[in-house]
Amino acid sequence: MKKILFLSILLLLTSCASVSKTNDSKAVVTDNTETTQKQKIEFSYQGSAVNIDDDMKEVKDKIGEPKHYFEADSCAYQGKERVYIYGGMEIRTYEKEGEEYVFNIALTDNLVSTKEGLKLFMSEDKVTAIYSELEKEVGGVYIFSGYNCDLRVLTQDKKVVSIEYLKKI
Repeated sequence: MKKILFLSILLLLTSCASVSKTNDSKAVVTDNTETTQKQKIEFSYQGSAVNIDDDMKEVKDKIGEPKHYFEADSCAYQGKERVYIYGGMEIRTYEKEGEEYVFNIALTDNLVSTKEGLKLFMSEDKVTAIYSELEKEVGGVYIFSGYNCDLRVLTQDKKVVSIEYLKKI
């Protein structure tokens, strides 16, 4: 369990995150000569969308108050970093101009899944079956890159140990 927590924290420290929900597709210019289609990565919690850069007040209006909450001065930017812990997921926020916005969603147990049905502790084979577009990186990290965020799935010993939506920066 400590390994899973360490690996999840390691992923959180390497990037910012987010989630969003729509059925849109958007063209993204990858260099000055080529345009590719990337879809918008979606996430829903108890039937409510949680989107990148959503005002956290609005998110709480949709999904309710968290079970736990903590905050600390951010070492990455000015202001506070806050963590809201809900059943099966954590939302991390950042502060901008006195307002608080969502930048990370991490699934924390196997009671919550991605829109496509991936859960913690599923087999690595399920990851590749559900997300054929995922690219595997060193260390068992699979990345699905949408135009709005990345979905990162960390595997260890052929099992999913971390699922996070990470904001594009």
